[in-house]
Amino acid sequence: MAYCARVVFTDGNINPGSKSDPSQKTTTRSPCLIIGQKEPELLNKVSKLMNCDMKLRHTEKRGIAGALYVLIFVAREYMAI
Repeated sequence: MAYCARVVFTDGNINPGSKSDPSQKTTTRSPCLIIGQKEPELLNKVSKLMNCDMKLRHTEKRGIAGALYVLIFVAREYMAI
């Protein structure tokens, strides 16, 4: 699991989600963890180590940014601290 934590720390992004605000009529989004890589091998290894059956998403090249493989974990239920 320490290997997965290192990958999240170096190549990941933790989004805390957004809170609903009635004055702006925004929708609530759940927190998520996003890991992006140029090659899919590392993401497949992390997915296997975490016993996850999520499929990788592939984004095409945009401008100067190259193509990217992305693994996204979304929390369905969470506790606010």
